[in-house]
Amino acid sequence: MRGHNIYHLTLMMRRQIQSDFSNIYNGMCVDFVLCVCVCMFVYEYLVCIYVYVGSVGLFLYLYQCMLCVSNHTYITFLFP
Repeated sequence: MRGHNIYHLTLMMRRQIQSDFSNIYNGMCVDFVLCVCVCMFVYEYLVCIYVYVGSVGLFLYLYQCMLCVSNHTYITFLFP
């Protein structure tokens, strides 16, 4: 459908990035775009795959989804 694209972005982040994104813009990505963030630790790196539905403001939403990942309770266990 026009205006609806699916983006697959892979990001590798160190565990410390969680502290950088804590306590700000909680839930922003959920409010503005449908995103699914699947994250897992590979050695000392956090590997996240983001899937988006929506073609506007891709990089803005990527940033917001990163914030969302660091805050939302359902993925809190990813940051021990």
